[in-house]
Amino acid sequence: MTIIYQEAQRLENMVKDMLEYAPPLTLRLSLADLNGIIQESIAIVKAMAGEKQVTIESRLSSNISPVELDPMKMKQVLINLLTNAVQASPPGESVFISSVSEEGRIVIDITDQGPGISAEQKENIFTPFFTTKKEGIGLGLIMVKNIVSAHGGEVQFFDNPPPETGVTFRVILPNDPGVISTSTQK
Repeated sequence: MTIIYQEAQRLENMVKDMLEYAPPLTLRLSLADLNGIIQESIAIVKAMAGEKQVTIESRLSSNISPVELDPMKMKQVLINLLTNAVQASPPGESVFISSVSEEGRIVIDITDQGPGISAEQKENIFTPFFTTKKEGIGLGLIMVKNIVSAHGGEVQFFDNPPPETGVTFRVILPNDPGVISTSTQK
């Protein structure tokens, strides 16, 4: 058991080192309809949500202009967050996704109705290989954070206000194409 534990630690440290020294994320930017990307992401996750008897409801603002971003990477972000929200929500509940343009930024909220995130989990949520899922490897949220950061944005999360349960993940993107670093573009 000691050898297995030591080898697991060694492998974890090796992968962390590789991630630390990996080249910066390359974005393939184009002018894209963010609400369209959100709707495509919902369509991909909808079958899994149906199997779990969870509905996905959207409230998308009609005043969001096309935005310069990497559509495939942004879809990866949204699919990951929607999948996590569906998995966290009990049968019969809903996951909500909304978009709004405000003060030079676009805000996307994905809200689940699950049990929430413990204090320990909150501290480690963006740590590589931290997961509470049997089938997870703990890289989904760190990838979400890296992709959003490469777009000049940020990811936040917070508990839903009582009496609601669950968590909201918020993706904040700049609504100014000049904000995205040219070093991450290809």
